[in-house]
Amino acid sequence: MLRKLVIITGTFNPVTKAHIKLALLAIEVIQGATVIYVPAKDAFLKSWKHMEDDDILSERERIDMLSMAVEPYGFFYDTCEINVTVPGDTYNTLHYLAKKYEADITEVYYIFGSDKLTELKKWYKSDLLLREFKFLVVRRTHDEVEAIINKDKFLSNSKEHFKILHGEEFFRDISATRVRQAIREGKFSEIRELVPKEVCYYLESRCQK
Repeated sequence: MLRKLVIITGTFNPVTKAHIKLALLAIEVIQGATVIYVPAKDAFLKSWKHMEDDDILSERERIDMLSMAVEPYGFFYDTCEINVTVPGDTYNTLHYLAKKYEADITEVYYIFGSDKLTELKKWYKSDLLLREFKFLVVRRTHDEVEAIINKDKFLSNSKEHFKILHGEEFFRDISATRVRQAIREGKFSEIRELVPKEVCYYLESRCQK
């Protein structure tokens, strides 16, 4: 039997409780799915996120923390983008993972925020991406997700490929940016509120070196 996959890509700089909550919400909607996290290369953090070197945890550190955070839940991570097994665009990453984990591409779900919906048409092979895969959309701020999809012809033509993930209130106050700020200020009590306990221990140990 072919698998269902839920794919979460990101910098995970570092992984937070919000990243874990995303997966937990997703498997409530897509029952029996295998969750795979895909961390981005350091170069992506610099070129696309415009982060300074001091703000970037190394690829090795991000992988180590991701492993600690996801394994207790039975989730997986894959380093295909870091290892340049795939070029880094979403289309090729999803195809690669579907083949590797023996999933039908029609049962591969990609999680992203509603703030990216109107950008989707600009992504690499966006027409094929939208036709072949499915999407779990996390509502950002006060976005009316269904209205955004219905008003956009490109999106509305494949609106059956979108599902909305509810629970956005959990994500409002948790971000990797806040974690990095707390690390700089040595506020470990705040870090504990934002990241899984295994990641907190790792960061505390790192800062004490």
